[in-house]
Amino acid sequence: MKTFTIGGMKFYGNPEQPSSIYAYEADGSADAWIPSSYILLDEKGYDAIRAIQAAENAPTPDQLLSSAMAERDSLLAIAALRIAPLQDAVDLDEATPEDIANLKLWKQYRIALNRLEQQTAYPTTINWPIAPS
Repeated sequence: MKTFTIGGMKFYGNPEQPSSIYAYEADGSADAWIPSSYILLDEKGYDAIRAIQAAENAPTPDQLLSSAMAERDSLLAIAALRIAPLQDAVDLDEATPEDIANLKLWKQYRIALNRLEQQTAYPTTINWPIAPS
């Protein structure tokens, strides 16, 4: 069997810790320190353990929701900062046509942010609206 390596390292698994991978120099210089209970991994075994690690480290639904809400709130704060002076200009009859157009775009963006929860796969997959430039 050809040894599977990445970056000059070969990889071992520990049957007692099925989601752990241990890396050793592929040139054999560290072989004396490899516990006999470790199993040399081929690419398939390495990929399987990496998949287990990814699943173990995947965020919970509550973490996904919390992260999405925090990002949304941050973007809403930015939108509020952009909307306020444009709305002031409109309220004081000092808005240019460009101000009015920008105000509409920023308000549409803010509405889209507030409707994220209506997306089908929210919060696992979010189609974030693009902020006006």
